[in-house]
Amino acid sequence: MDTPNQIRSGYIKREDAAESVGRSPKTIYRHIKKAIQSSDESSKALLDHCQLQLLDGEVLDGRQVESMELIDQHRSKGRVPTWYLDPQPFADHFNQTQNRSDGDSPERSVAKPSRGATATSDGRLVEQYEQRIKEKDERIEELQKDKQQLRVQLNTGTMRRVVISGRQSWVGRRVWTTPRHSLSPPA
Repeated sequence: MDTPNQIRSGYIKREDAAESVGRSPKTIYRHIKKAIQSSDESSKALLDHCQLQLLDGEVLDGRQVESMELIDQHRSKGRVPTWYLDPQPFADHFNQTQNRSDGDSPERSVAKPSRGATATSDGRLVEQYEQRIKEKDERIEELQKDKQQLRVQLNTGTMRRVVISGRQSWVGRRVWTTPRHSLSPPA
């Protein structure tokens, strides 16, 4: 396959394409990486809309990038690989994956009762949510007790501020006996 000399018209940098399709540059990169590593032809089709430009001006079509190691080799040689892509196919790709995930990921969506939901299924949902609320309230109460105990320890002097490697920490008296720690007076 012969190497093109320049980026195709309409292709933009990965960062700019990410902004235009409403995704982060890292997300775009992950999808490109997944397409490179995939053996599935439908995943690799995304590479038809990508080009990799190197610092010396060499341009590789997405399909020419056969492994992530190739990108790492160019990077280690100081050739600074930069992805350029056609934003429209990526927007279509993300719309398709969003539509697929809408039905497949119950943990991302709020539980919605179906039209024919009975009062018992609604009752079970209410019980589940009430149980979750109760557990969260108990956890909040435990954390507030811990916070109060720490305040008491700080006020009674059983905790001291210790500077370790430029960071301040609070420790009990029995821990700060090593000479490499510099102690500051309690507040």
